[in-house]
Amino acid sequence: MTTKFDLNQRTNINTYPLSKEIFQKAELSLLQYVYSQTTVAIFTSLFCATIIYIGLNDSHHSKQLLSWAIFFLAVSLLRLIFSIAYQYDQAYQTRIRFWRYVYIIGSLLGGISWGLTGIILLPIIAPAQQILLILMLAGVTAGAVQLSAAVPLAAILFLIATVGPFIVTIMTMQVDILHLFDITLSLYLIFSIFLVTRAYRLINNSIILTLENDVLMGNLETVNVMLKQAATHDPLTKVANRLLFSTMLNNLIKNSQKNNTEFALLFFDLDHFKIVNDDYGHEAGDHVLSTLVIRLRDYFRKDDRIARLGGDEFAVLIENVIDREDLANIAGKICNLVSKPIRWKEVELNVNASLGIAIYPDDGNNEEDLLRCADKCMYSVKVKGGNNFQFSNEEKIDTPA
Repeated sequence: MTTKFDLNQRTNINTYPLSKEIFQKAELSLLQYVYSQTTVAIFTSLFCATIIYIGLNDSHHSKQLLSWAIFFLAVSLLRLIFSIAYQYDQAYQTRIRFWRYVYIIGSLLGGISWGLTGIILLPIIAPAQQILLILMLAGVTAGAVQLSAAVPLAAILFLIATVGPFIVTIMTMQVDILHLFDITLSLYLIFSIFLVTRAYRLINNSIILTLENDVLMGNLETVNVMLKQAATHDPLTKVANRLLFSTMLNNLIKNSQKNNTEFALLFFDLDHFKIVNDDYGHEAGDHVLSTLVIRLRDYFRKDDRIARLGGDEFAVLIENVIDREDLANIAGKICNLVSKPIRWKEVELNVNASLGIAIYPDDGNNEEDLLRCADKCMYSVKVKGGNNFQFSNEEKIDTPA
């Protein structure tokens, strides 16, 4: 049997909000891209306009040239002001549509300022000057494809507003060779628009792939954390499991050997826990285990030394042991915490703890010996009725207060 696997299928991921989030981030990235290029584009246009002004400035059409230059400078200044305003807008992320429209209108006005040269200047200037003007036109429009393609409507409007007047003006000139040039210019406009749409797709796809990759890496990191958590922690109580406890215990042994310090291993299981499971079900048993871990966490103020070794068996590591009296107080407190009734639905559940204590290095200097000693002490408590604790060298135990 052949199983088909869809590479686009995403398991346990809410794809619609994710796609919407990526789309919004992509729009913002595209807008940031074009606005980051605006200043360069404006000063480049001013440079080209200066070349045109110098090359076309003579007594025959100085008034027309000056009028165009004033309009061009006004449009450029307006676009520069809005570009700076965008950079200082602290809430631009919430006004994406507004700033996109501003950019589109600015591009259209910029195109109109260039297109006016085709209407005002092209018919009255000398052939050499016409060539200069058309060369500047080609450079400006080619730059627009690269700089404004991230907002394709802005780039297309700029191209049409720039090249369109030239096409119309040349069409009205009664020179046959210019008609061929007009056809070429029309094809140039169409090809430039095609390049804009293609460049937009490439830029947009690149941004989306980058954003999706970031999301994927974030998901993988989350999955890795979850897998690590599942491998090292008890799924019910969320404290360390036997595997992590073994690592914790061995690390503590190494540190204690290095620093010549003592620590204690408190090992206990629950008396009467089987009765709870048999009479009220495993759901009630899970409630008991979860409640007891919460009590232990509240008492120790942290859970990095608490472990569930399996079933109803738990272990606690106590670092920097000072004396046995302190350990006895801690063990007694644990027994008292466990013995407090636990409310389950309409009944009270009661369990006790049988707790054994092993001290490093007196009772062992490795994991196996320490666990064996603590388990032996715990079993000794259990056969004597439970609800108590015992050190390894005790012959008699007292019931905790």
